[in-house]
Amino acid sequence: EQLPAVRATGNLFDVLGARPLLGRTLHPTDSAPGAEPVAVLSYGFWQRRFGGDPQILGRILQLSQGSGGGPTRVVGVMPPDFAFPTASVDVWAANPLDPAGPDYTTPYLLLLGRLTPGARGATAARELQATVAALCAERPGCDENAARASARVVPLREALVGPVRPVLLLLLGAVGFVLLIACANVANLLLTRAAVRERELAIRTALGAGRSRIARQLLTESLAIAAIGGAAGILTAVWGSGLLRAALPADLIGAADIRVDVRVLAFAAFAVLLAAVLAGLFPAFGATRANLHAALLDRSTAGARHARRRVLGTLVVAEFALALVLAVGAGLMIRTFANLCGVDPGFAGAGVLSVHVSTPSATYDDAANRRFWRELLERVDALPGVQSAGGIHLLPLGGSNWVGPLTIEGAPLANGEPPRGIDWRVATPGYFEALRIPLLRGRLFDERDREDGERVALINETAATRYFPSENPVGRRVRTLFEGNDWATIIGVVGDTKDTTLAGPARPQMYRAHAQRPMGAMTLMVRTAGDPARLAAPIREAVRAIDKDVAVSEVEPLAQVTADSIARPRLLTALLSGFGLLALLLGAVGLYGVIAYGTAQRTREFGVRIALGARTGEVLGLVARDAIRLAGIGLAVGVAGAMALSRVLASQLYGVAPLDPLVFAGAAVLLAAVALAAALVPARRAARTDPMEALRWE
Repeated sequence: EQLPAVRATGNLFDVLGARPLLGRTLHPTDSAPGAEPVAVLSYGFWQRRFGGDPQILGRILQLSQGSGGGPTRVVGVMPPDFAFPTASVDVWAANPLDPAGPDYTTPYLLLLGRLTPGARGATAARELQATVAALCAERPGCDENAARASARVVPLREALVGPVRPVLLLLLGAVGFVLLIACANVANLLLTRAAVRERELAIRTALGAGRSRIARQLLTESLAIAAIGGAAGILTAVWGSGLLRAALPADLIGAADIRVDVRVLAFAAFAVLLAAVLAGLFPAFGATRANLHAALLDRSTAGARHARRRVLGTLVVAEFALALVLAVGAGLMIRTFANLCGVDPGFAGAGVLSVHVSTPSATYDDAANRRFWRELLERVDALPGVQSAGGIHLLPLGGSNWVGPLTIEGAPLANGEPPRGIDWRVATPGYFEALRIPLLRGRLFDERDREDGERVALINETAATRYFPSENPVGRRVRTLFEGNDWATIIGVVGDTKDTTLAGPARPQMYRAHAQRPMGAMTLMVRTAGDPARLAAPIREAVRAIDKDVAVSEVEPLAQVTADSIARPRLLTALLSGFGLLALLLGAVGLYGVIAYGTAQRTREFGVRIALGARTGEVLGLVARDAIRLAGIGLAVGVAGAMALSRVLASQLYGVAPLDPLVFAGAAVLLAAVALAAALVPARRAARTDPMEALRWE
């Protein structure tokens, strides 16, 4: 079984201030050379794999990675609310720190530190830079510029949730906008009902009911409406939380723990109370200030009617302003998602199956890994329907990346010049053919690149252009921190691929031959002419035939991996579009209510106009003009809000300007069309007014 695991030094849990549910956490002595391999399990893995066995402490697990591989003793279980660095981690294994070991100088660990009380990040950064410089000075061949560049102080919360914080804040804002629009609609409803009940409320007042009593009555009605809506919303949330968890990207911190709990219920109750007060406050205030004499005669004054229409119109303006903000946000994300879908990743993913294969490090050395992959590729190539196959140690667009400073022989960096950065990969022969990555110069890896041969490497077009702008890089020698002191000769230049994200330019990349830099965990890429999923079972059988202890996981078409890489913008697009459509619907309902109410109040006026010869089109125009005026003011106000939102959304956009005129114009036209549609029914009703009935109205 392939487990998501973390290799950690013995003091990790002390730095995090985390305590175990059972047993103990890792201890600094667990990282000492020769220490017994130990591990701590997650609560979920303990329950899922061992049924919550209380006797789990002391059990021996055969881990092929983690603490160096081999038998590993379980020393603790973490509580269910502990998740670091993500909720998917099942095992935290002690990482040995042996100065004589082969990995001691390889930069594969992330450093975490707890600041002393009152310390600032800038101070810690200066101290870290000084420490790194001192350590580098003690080690021959250390590149101080590269070491300093890698030493940065970043708050842990920012490192974990920083990339998704803007997305979550945007969604929270969108939900708030929809809630405000709903409040405006309910306020419109209550204002209209208060106008209809004006005489009733006046009679209550005449009989001795105070203003506070009338206000409490209307606020109570508002609370009843909000409570019913809130209960329906909570039931919908309980039903939909599972769908939301399934739709969220797997790398989103806390996504697996989304559920309706006490905190969500408390927030929902507060939102319901706030919505009820917001929606009921204006109607209650207006009802208590009504003209008692006119209300008792059931005759509202022209001033009162005008004031009421002005309040109703103001709420509709606010609705359309908020709706425009959401419509612009949705439009920007729709264009972004369309642009991302049109990006060429540099490889042909259709028809390719990706299979993660991990050999057990306890029994596989470099020679065994070479033999395993050579035999596996031979077996897979012989399967019916396979066109080509190869391996890569980091899946394209899989979310992982190895980056290191690049040193070019004969081209030292000038003082103060930043280090050359390059992404680092290990590939087998056949990988570039399987993904149809073009060869631009030189040759690809083949059987000549053996363990005892000259060390070779491939670079991509971006690396060749950036670091060898005026020469052919084939034949030049380079090395990275992953090479140690060995130089590798560039034998070819291949096309650019998007290995980290579809957005942004291609990055410099370097590939090493698997035979010369064997890796135990690799992803097999298999191209077939038919459905790639049909090869899953034969490939599992091929691996099992070589060694049943080799883990196979993450079997999926490469096209699905590419689609998953844009899961976050796809989700943001879907949610913003949904909120935008809901806002449009609510805005249309609110405008319809206001126009219908205003039309009913002007029935006698329309009857007089029709009696004096007004044509149907003129009456329709009068009503439509009111709707367009309200919507136009709302759109004008909403443009400012949409411009502010677009700047906040800028970090999530790709291939579209934050102030894209096409999106702004399209959103405005859409809302104007919605306004006209909402006014159509009241306008047609006004145009069909019977003059005799209207003139008999009073």
